[in-house]
Amino acid sequence: MKQINLYLSLLILTFAAMSCQQAEPQQQIQPQALLDSAIAAHGGGHYDGATISFGLNNYDFKLKREGYTYDYEMSQEKDGVLHKVNTFNGGLTYKMGDSLVDHGGRQMTLIRERVNNVAYDFYIPYSLTGNDVILEYLGMEDMRLKPYHKLKVSYKQIPGGDPDHRAYVLWISKDTYEIDFIAKQNDEASGRKQFMAAAYKRRVNGMLFSDFELYQTPGRNKDVRIDSLGIAYNSGNMQRKAVTTYMDVEVSLPED
Repeated sequence: MKQINLYLSLLILTFAAMSCQQAEPQQQIQPQALLDSAIAAHGGGHYDGATISFGLNNYDFKLKREGYTYDYEMSQEKDGVLHKVNTFNGGLTYKMGDSLVDHGGRQMTLIRERVNNVAYDFYIPYSLTGNDVILEYLGMEDMRLKPYHKLKVSYKQIPGGDPDHRAYVLWISKDTYEIDFIAKQNDEASGRKQFMAAAYKRRVNGMLFSDFELYQTPGRNKDVRIDSLGIAYNSGNMQRKAVTTYMDVEVSLPED
């Protein structure tokens, strides 16, 4: 009789647990809402209209975005002459001292891409809000024993244009919504991928900035899918190759 009563008690508890699970369905993560939370955690509305300056790889940068307009500057002194590049909504000027320089179409295109790529990566996650962005939630993954949301970013194909194989995977902290890891694919043909771990974090005028340690697998990440680089990092099958360090970050807000 005791065994029957015990069996009935366990059966009741099982049905109760099932009922609770049905009554409280698991919350679905919406990719756009997750990105919005990450943007808020990194400074949110402070980005728009702010002028940000910093040093990187012996160059000085000054960046400003306002809505869909931008003005980016990269400068360096060489042999006592200031070289300054400005890119702005598709335009480009290159000055050596007070003189305008035109190095030719291909080289000017490469210079523009260099400046814009630095700015794009620096502004993550704020830069991932364009109309050409496709967001995909990849679920949860533990990174060094801490839970993270995985968000993949890819880009819409322009009809008649070249295929755009760029992609990012962001590991967003479940607790803080800060981005601690980023995987980046520049293009599909070369197989080039980067895996970056946030290192030195600091806030300037309410905005969060991080330096990044760059890691590679023995195969230079070429044989690893971009969304699997976190597994390689957790397994210890990566070596730190370099550090992206943003020096002397300063922020001037619109009301300053």
